[in-house]
Amino acid sequence: MVQKFKGKDHEGIKHVFMEEFNSQKELVQREGQGMKWIAIKRTSSLKIADHDVEVLKFIKDKY
Repeated sequence: MVQKFKGKDHEGIKHVFMEEFNSQKELVQREGQGMKWIAIKRTSSLKIADHDVEVLKFIKDKY
C-alpha cells in the first residue's frame, strides 16, 4: 500500500508492507510503547494516527 501524506512541516510517500501472520515466527517490536493483538473492529477507541486508520481500513476491506 502506498500513501501520500502532507504534514504541517513535511510531505512525502509512505510505503506499507503487510504479510499474513505466521504463528511459527517470533513477532519482535522495534519501536512504540506496547504491542498486543486486537480485533480491527476494536481499534476505533484507540489513539491512532489518521494515516494508520486508513491502513487498518484497507486491511479490513481487502482481507
